[in-house]
Amino acid sequence: MIKSLLNKIFGTYSDKQVMKLEPILEQINSLEETIKLLSDEELKLKRSEFMKRHSQG
Repeated sequence: MIKSLLNKIFGTYSDKQVMKLEPILEQINSLEETIKLLSDEELKLKRSEFMKRHSQG
């Protein structure tokens, strides 16, 4: 009973994780339209760019 009340007030661990990740999801979703417009060749170039950025940290 107390645990249920505390979860309603403070939220569960999962709720906190979702709230923490929502801004990242919004950033990803905002890029969707731009990526949809790229040709296959442009996507290949983007992939190379992403891989390079990832390897650099």
